[in-house]
Amino acid sequence: MQPNFKRIIIGVSALAVAAGGLIVSNNPAQALPLGTAPNGSVTIPATQLLTTTLAMAPNPAPALCSGNGVAGYRWHAFISNTANDPATLTYTASGATAVGGIGFTSSLLNTVGNFVQAINPSSTGQITPIPGFDLAGLGAALVPGTYNIGFACSLATQTTNYWSTPITVTATSYSVGVVPAAPVLTTTSVTATSATVNFTHAASTPATTGYTATVTPTAPAGAALAPISVPAGATSFAVPGLTTGTTYSVSLTATNTTGASPASNTLSFTPSAAAQPAIVPTLSPGVGQVTVNIPAVTIGGARTALPTSYTLAVSPAPGAPGLASYTIPSAAGPLTQVVPGITAGAPYTFTLTVSYTSPDSGPGGIVAGTSNSAQIIQQRITVTRPLGQLILTQRCGVNGGIPNFTGTAAVPGFPTDLPAIVASPNQIGTTPDITPAAPGLPANTVDPDSEFGVYPFPLTPIYPTECGISLGTSTIVTSGAGAGLYFQADGRINEVTVSDTRDTNRGWTLNGRMNDFIGLNTPTNTFDGDWMGWVPQLQNSTANQIITTGGTVLPGTGVAVGSAGPGLGSGRLLGSAAVGAGLGVTQFDARLLLLIPTNTPTDNYVGLLDFTVA
Repeated sequence: MQPNFKRIIIGVSALAVAAGGLIVSNNPAQALPLGTAPNGSVTIPATQLLTTTLAMAPNPAPALCSGNGVAGYRWHAFISNTANDPATLTYTASGATAVGGIGFTSSLLNTVGNFVQAINPSSTGQITPIPGFDLAGLGAALVPGTYNIGFACSLATQTTNYWSTPITVTATSYSVGVVPAAPVLTTTSVTATSATVNFTHAASTPATTGYTATVTPTAPAGAALAPISVPAGATSFAVPGLTTGTTYSVSLTATNTTGASPASNTLSFTPSAAAQPAIVPTLSPGVGQVTVNIPAVTIGGARTALPTSYTLAVSPAPGAPGLASYTIPSAAGPLTQVVPGITAGAPYTFTLTVSYTSPDSGPGGIVAGTSNSAQIIQQRITVTRPLGQLILTQRCGVNGGIPNFTGTAAVPGFPTDLPAIVASPNQIGTTPDITPAAPGLPANTVDPDSEFGVYPFPLTPIYPTECGISLGTSTIVTSGAGAGLYFQADGRINEVTVSDTRDTNRGWTLNGRMNDFIGLNTPTNTFDGDWMGWVPQLQNSTANQIITTGGTVLPGTGVAVGSAGPGLGSGRLLGSAAVGAGLGVTQFDARLLLLIPTNTPTDNYVGLLDFTVA
């Protein structure tokens, strides 16, 4: 065969094929990337002697190269050890080779002993079946083993696609396919008398038909157990009938119609009794005694064995008639053991030990408790304390007893004693206050608190917003330095309440400010709110509050002598609560004194006394 190969004419036209040789290319080919998927397989007889002439065709057909002969595409027939990826083969005038590969690689030989390679395809690039070849012609280099056989396309220096099928070669014949690769055992899990072995296995050609597991005792040594058949498609198998405490080794082989795989790796395992789940007691305190409760135990889940008995140890030893240790026979349960002689309030430890039939074992539990001095039942009550809020309210038409407004030497001419004013009845819900027309106030407005019935805890922090106060008709000052200079009127504010339920308890400050008075008949008639003064008074406060009441504020006098009072026009303190001591309800009143300069035009005047808390 070698002389025939050397007589091949390189580079001549396709007409030279008639002379009995096949045209080859002298262009080397670069392999496809490693692991490139094939375009298909090839069709050959399932079993054949190496010396028998046979044909090979691509599957599926027709199979096409990526181009045609004119463009330089060629196809080749090859055989290569299965350790070599067909995509990595290269093709030259010397036949197919596996650079750096393992085992035998070659182009196939036709019936006249020439390599079947570099045949110029038709213009469609179609691969035509090989009319006949035999594997014996490859000589002694084709040793028994596993090979890929098929077609490959190339263009100058690049392999473009291929079709391949594995075969197994013996000394005299071949069969399609190869034995499976060895399975890989991964993990085992054991019980006292069995084991489960998990494994992985790659697909094989032809498909794996099943597995055989071999299990052998190694410590102490013993004869192998009966082989275990594992069905195809499984990923684990069970090994029953094992002896607790004996160490075993296991391996696995895979089988297909070609034969059996090499043995897998070997795993070792030792069946042992798994620790049973813990059995933890609970306590039921009684008067002078404690009842120890042992939960019911049944086979299932992680539990594979039942206890044979329990031992309960009590520390310190209880008084008579109690015992320091109790033995409790096993039963389906639940079980109880009453321990008398327990001193109420004294701490005791109860330790439960669980016994099993060897080799099973499992823990008990330790609990602590004492007896009751009397029987106790409990009801757990939950409630949410809201964030709370700071609420400012007032009581229209209601006020408390307030001292008279007394003049001071700093403001000469003030009356020293004003007549007392009798408080009007509580008008809440009975007599709405009618507000006359004034700038910013609609005529005949009913105060929003007229029907207010939950004082001093309204649902919103802005209720009510307005109350009416009538000071009546002012009278001329007839004595002192202010005689003939002022009209005077006095009265009392409607009671003002601060309700603080905020959990921050950061205290608060309550201020009052008198706006300008405006004439109802002639709105351009005005006089300053500073002509109003007051005497604040704390009426009520909640225990633990720390409240500071604002000082007396004198009305402005407008006279040239003495010191004019500051008045309420700039805003003055009615009262405040200290930080950390403001939670609760606080009520303030104040006596009012108003001076009206006599040069003020005659009119009915109205002004707004604003209160703010923060």
